[in-house]
Amino acid sequence: MQLELGINTCFAVKRWPLPTDWAPIVSERLGLRLVEHSFDLVDIAGGSLAEESAAVASAARQHGLSVRSTFTGLAAYSSNMLLSPDPATRASAQAWFGRAIAFSESIGAIATGGHIGHIRCASGTTRTSAPSDGRVCALPFASWPPMPARRASRRSSWRTWPLPASRRQLR
Repeated sequence: MQLELGINTCFAVKRWPLPTDWAPIVSERLGLRLVEHSFDLVDIAGGSLAEESAAVASAARQHGLSVRSTFTGLAAYSSNMLLSPDPATRASAQAWFGRAIAFSESIGAIATGGHIGHIRCASGTTRTSAPSDGRVCALPFASWPPMPARRASRRSSWRTWPLPASRRQLR
């Protein structure tokens, strides 16, 4: 099996927010080709997605980069998003993800993913989960990484994501 190292553009959020800023760093200074683009660098809620996606695609092309995936980023992590107890917040998050998926498709990404939400349960545990319908969009892949979840006890009947036996000792 051959693996290729890539980078998430979250490193660029504060210092190199424009595609023309981070693309040469990734390709020339770091010598990488694969990119996962952070939505912290995109105004998904109100910006011009056509202009922003064109800028990302152009900078990637100019610097020989392949933007294979997108990721929700740190800003989304601070929100309940799709798991909010408020229906209006969930509807807003669903619209946000729709725009994020459209942006991903427009830059040629084959995957999107990231934080979909969190909710504090009455028992004091925190639950995170992906939508039950795995057919999220026209992209070939979507991912929802396991997020930290404190459990009431080790014997809790609910688990965030099952781990293979070889990794369970790394709690």
